[in-house]
Amino acid sequence: MAGGGVTGLVVDLSVRGRLDAAFAVPAGAVVAVVGPNGAGKSTLLGALAGALAARGTARLGDVDLMRLPAYRREVGLVFQDRRLFPHLSALDNVAFGLRSRRRPRKAARATAMEWLERLGVAELAGRRATDLSGGQAQRVAIARALVTQPRLLLLDEPFTGLATDTAEALRSTLATHLSSYDGTTLVVTHDDRDVAALAERTLTIEDGRIVGDGGREPSR
Repeated sequence: MAGGGVTGLVVDLSVRGRLDAAFAVPAGAVVAVVGPNGAGKSTLLGALAGALAARGTARLGDVDLMRLPAYRREVGLVFQDRRLFPHLSALDNVAFGLRSRRRPRKAARATAMEWLERLGVAELAGRRATDLSGGQAQRVAIARALVTQPRLLLLDEPFTGLATDTAEALRSTLATHLSSYDGTTLVVTHDDRDVAALAERTLTIEDGRIVGDGGREPSR
């Protein structure tokens, strides 16, 4: 599903005073990034996405993300607070990334609708982001991240603030999609349920450094 072919991620980067990390993730892997508050987990995602200035390299195949502006990195990012555009409908939120890549409006909206259907919220296509529940908004945010077929998917506490049953349903839906995603996924989380449902490997960060790297048999 990811664009640009199947590629793994090789990282060796730093954010001054906040992060100094080196690791490699094979294509198709889902890796949980865990650690205490302030450890550098979200800093890592921000650096990879281009939201924070960083030194070093982060290679996806033969492409170094650090040499590209954020809009050219082929990275999908889901925030814990959703960050949907409040003035746009669910459909146009999902279509936004395609439109910014100059996809014709009709084609972009058709593809966006397909992703809303996959995430189980097609009936909300015309509803404004401000009229969505937390779980609905997060499904739209995940569809928005995946619609451009990114080579790297970054999820920052994707189920935070959701009711237990809502989070469980969304976790199951996301696990289904990740099972056929051939890009690389990093999931920042404090919840062991996320690790068990989604990831086959865990990176532990403390004080901006990776202090643990463990694998397990995936449950999905």
